[in-house]
Amino acid sequence: MANNPNASRYALSKELCKAWNWIQANGNLRDMVARGFMLKLHREGHITLPPPKRKITNPFVNRAPPPKIEVDQTLLEIDLIHDKAPANTAG
Repeated sequence: MANNPNASRYALSKELCKAWNWIQANGNLRDMVARGFMLKLHREGHITLPPPKRKITNPFVNRAPPPKIEVDQTLLEIDLIHDKAPANTAG
């Protein structure tokens, strides 16, 4: 961070992954692990990270609940003992 004070958190995490050889089995950098680690160090006061460049929002956090669906809850007339519908009693 001292070598590149204008770097973003993302760029710093990529540099950390390369320096420590944090690579996933598929060859990608363990960028999210590095960012989480750096954020923990920042919150504990061990390092100072640059401020975030943008705020990431989660669209699911503040969404409105779906409308309630009315369901007909009347029971069907089924003979559960014999597992068949009752006989038609047309009069």
